[in-house]
Amino acid sequence: MTVFPKILFVLPSKGGGGGPNSVFQEACGLHDLGCSVSIAINGKNVDLFRQNYPEAERYPRLTIVGYPDRIGLADIASGYDVICATTNDSVYDAKGVKDVLGDSIKYAYYVQDYEPLFYAYGSEQWKRCFDSYELIPGCQMFAKTDWICQAVYENHGIRPARVQASIDHDVYNYKHEDQALKPTLAAMVRPQTPRRAAQRTIRVLQELSTLFSTQIDGYIFGATDEMLAKAGLATPASFTNLGLLKRSGVADVLRKSTLFLDLSDYQAFGRTALEAMASGCVPIVPKLGGTDEFAIHGKNAFVVDTRDETDILDAAWTFLEMSDADRTTMKMEALSTAQRYSVLGAAISELQLFRSLAQR
Repeated sequence: MTVFPKILFVLPSKGGGGGPNSVFQEACGLHDLGCSVSIAINGKNVDLFRQNYPEAERYPRLTIVGYPDRIGLADIASGYDVICATTNDSVYDAKGVKDVLGDSIKYAYYVQDYEPLFYAYGSEQWKRCFDSYELIPGCQMFAKTDWICQAVYENHGIRPARVQASIDHDVYNYKHEDQALKPTLAAMVRPQTPRRAAQRTIRVLQELSTLFSTQIDGYIFGATDEMLAKAGLATPASFTNLGLLKRSGVADVLRKSTLFLDLSDYQAFGRTALEAMASGCVPIVPKLGGTDEFAIHGKNAFVVDTRDETDILDAAWTFLEMSDADRTTMKMEALSTAQRYSVLGAAISELQLFRSLAQR
């Protein structure tokens, strides 16, 4: 090993979501610290991933490579010190590498969520997720919230290491502009991901549109009109659907917005809400999960029981009925909180872990 280990993240994803964004931006941070880093994308997604992150070209020691199967991944991994899985599927891919290369490489798992919660208990997909945490003995797991660490520990008796979470402030940032004439709401509506509660989100936005009528404007993003229609959903009155957005597009929406609603069943972290804070937009977040890492109810955010739509509406009503001065106070608290989360800080915490692992 050189001064810094060579790191290979395995990410079977086209990118664009919170987990892939974390991996990409922190890989860039590791590059800036002096590491050689690669992100291995499964073959069907590699072109889409490159399209979602065109800024990768600015990082000469960061490469995005495609792998056709586990044997192909083993060929790629042979030149690295650490291979790091990022999803339950990629743990199985990393296990395939271990079957070929053995302990000549070290194994890690960046746990982005407790993935058995994605599926019906006892189903084949649930069991595959559940088994992934113990699939590679001695694998160094790490996560960015206490909630994720505790979920893995309670279910598997393994406590992941804690690393710092990050916000890409080059993308998500705030610059004062003249305030809109009325509050502007934003929400991600993603019917293709059930735990993101698209139906609930649309119901709440429609109720707010009815209650406040011409007093608010709003945006939704995360699905095309066709995708909404297929799910039996429609864009609420007073709202505009912006469809599928890249990171820069999401940042533009959040900068224009006053209140962001994340009405997911739970959030392992709640990245988009924190990105909203960094953009000067106060979020409503679910109390279940890891949002307590950064959200303080009534100070920089509203923390609600998203299973109770009255609780959600009360929070939105409270914010929309505030004076401009009180809303600005919450916005400044949100901005202050978001500044504590940097890509550099997260990359340093991960590099310390990778160096220790590589030296074992």
